[in-house]
Amino acid sequence: MSAHRYQTAELVHIEIYGRMGRALARMKNLSSTGAFLELSNGEYVPRKGDLMKATVHLHSLGRSRAVDAEVIWSNGLGFGVSFLKKTELLERMFQKPAST
Repeated sequence: MSAHRYQTAELVHIEIYGRMGRALARMKNLSSTGAFLELSNGEYVPRKGDLMKATVHLHSLGRSRAVDAEVIWSNGLGFGVSFLKKTELLERMFQKPAST
């Protein structure tokens, strides 16, 4: 059973761990487990498997909230992320790459 999604239009600054720069995206929907984000341009497009920090600007509350996430799919300028706990983020960051 999937988590209920809520429509939103909040601005999000994203930073991909291990890559330079930041990008601005708009959060289109949100659930307790993840979100769908859409970039305003294609200069800095996240890829599946990228680990990131997303800082959501909640203007209606006058607050910002930073969350860690993993990109689980992408299509053009839109991409889905799954939220990660700090321990999950660290585990993924330090996993050994699969040998080929």
